[in-house]
Amino acid sequence: MMKSAYFFLATPAARRRFSFVVGVYIVTWLSTWYLAGLLNQSDSVSLWFLPMGLRYFCLLVFGLPGMIVELITFGCFWLIQLLMPSHPTVGEMLFELAYHGAASFLVFLMVIVPVRRWKPVPWDFTQASATALLIGSAFVMCALEALAGSYRLLYTGIIARSEWPDAYLNWMLGNFVGVITLVPILLVRAWPRIQHYIEHGDGFHLTSSHLSIRAADRNTALAMVASLVLVFGIPWYLGLKAHFPLMALFLLLPLVTVTMLYGMRSALLGALILDSGLVILMALNGLAEQAFQYQFVMIAIAAVGMWLGGAVDARERLLLRYRDFASISNDLLWESDVQGILVNASGGLADHDVPMLGYSWLSILGERTEPDQRMALQQALANHEAFQNVEVELTLVDEASGPCWIRLSGLPLRDETGRVRGFRGTAIDVSQEMLADALIRDYNETLILEVAERTAQLEQANGVLSELSNTDGLTGLANRRRFDVFFAHEWARALRNREYIAVLLFDIDHFKKYNDHYGHQAGDACLQAVANALRACSRRPSELAARYGGEEFVIVAADVDAEGVHRLAEVVRQSVEALGIVHAPSSYGLVTISGGVAIGVPEEGMHKEALLHHADEALYLAKTQGRNATRIFAG
Repeated sequence: MMKSAYFFLATPAARRRFSFVVGVYIVTWLSTWYLAGLLNQSDSVSLWFLPMGLRYFCLLVFGLPGMIVELITFGCFWLIQLLMPSHPTVGEMLFELAYHGAASFLVFLMVIVPVRRWKPVPWDFTQASATALLIGSAFVMCALEALAGSYRLLYTGIIARSEWPDAYLNWMLGNFVGVITLVPILLVRAWPRIQHYIEHGDGFHLTSSHLSIRAADRNTALAMVASLVLVFGIPWYLGLKAHFPLMALFLLLPLVTVTMLYGMRSALLGALILDSGLVILMALNGLAEQAFQYQFVMIAIAAVGMWLGGAVDARERLLLRYRDFASISNDLLWESDVQGILVNASGGLADHDVPMLGYSWLSILGERTEPDQRMALQQALANHEAFQNVEVELTLVDEASGPCWIRLSGLPLRDETGRVRGFRGTAIDVSQEMLADALIRDYNETLILEVAERTAQLEQANGVLSELSNTDGLTGLANRRRFDVFFAHEWARALRNREYIAVLLFDIDHFKKYNDHYGHQAGDACLQAVANALRACSRRPSELAARYGGEEFVIVAADVDAEGVHRLAEVVRQSVEALGIVHAPSSYGLVTISGGVAIGVPEEGMHKEALLHHADEALYLAKTQGRNATRIFAG
């Protein structure tokens, strides 16, 4: 959750601590104002005006409440002035308060409000845009403040019109030096502590990192003081009376050194010490005529501290991120020379049982590396080309730990002449992935075999089920469902080919009497025997014998003529009679059947049920004419 911009007013305790901070700020502001007066190098303003830096900081971090704090501070300043022997009148004080308040509020609206919107606190000097924004906004604010202040001096007659340009420039540079020297160190070093105190009411607890920071601060302070002594002490020791401001630029050398060693915090501390030392030494040596030149030197020192410190911290942040990723990563970050010999490796994979440093990638590839992957890596290294996602196996010292597979990527490293001096890249451990893929492949192969076997079993079972669903359970002949399908198919084929199709209906003579006389079991046996006779007589692929219902049977015969189908009907009848099944209630003494035959060529609009109806009429005729006979529908 984003912290409120006015967190310091959120609770009564925070407001009390904020009030204490405001009190400290007012005392500090007044102290720096009087210090600036003591070190003043001109008749109007100081060489650097630290209260301006405090004002910018207060407005930047506190916003509108900071503007109120500034007005209170300025009011306290004028109340103190009233206690002085040569104090201003009440009217003059009220004018100063009104003028200063209006000018400060306009500057706040024009500069601070946009800056707070573009770059909220905390300020990150590792971003070049943040440093540029601070310097630019500080310059604009100091220019506006100097314009308002110098115009007030001109308006009240304190300075003449001819003196106004110098007064304006001196005022603006003093303010600007104060801001860019003081504000960065307050934002980086003081503001986190102030914020922590307001929110929690306690200070920082010392840790090892804080102790190292203290050591860096001590070394920085000693180095900066020693540099000031050398730059100003050597000319004094040699008896040189002339002082050259450009000599002070040599102070940048130790500043750069401590910045490269310790980063942004030491850079800002060093810049503050150097600028403070320059102000003090100039006051002691009476170098007022060179104030402008030294102000530019102070600006250069402060700017170099900010820019270089931000760049060093940005680099250190990237290196730290790289080291953190390398330390917690299970993968590998590597570098090799132009021959492909590994010279650097970091990451979790570097701790694997793989000999790396001093070996080339090609020399530590395992035997299970695919030839095309080995060739791709070899060609990329030989041609100094980038390569990506080359999957290879590494040779392990301890093969019992299992195979080690990596996905290798690399880029050629070139010097300023464009010549390749090595490679740099990453290696991702994909051993588990490869193992999972192998298990999946084995599982898939096993699954395919099992599926094929199960499919065959299902097909066989489906075939059996289909056969059962199309077969009469008692006789083993096709049932009525199978007959309907076969009859419809053969009817359509006969219609298409203009061929004959015949239906032969059979009925066991006096079967009810047989069943009542001999029992149901004998009746079932009789049905089975008749069915076997029908099956034996209808063996052509275009013929189908089926149990039509009860003691009725049917044969569908395609591609036949009238003579052939009548002969088939007689063969079936005679085969049943030849079974010799005794049937006492029958006038023939044996089980016999009667048959009706219908044959024809299907025509468009003709229904196949008509052929069945004709066969049924012929069967009825056979029954009425004495049974144990077959008749053909004469239509």
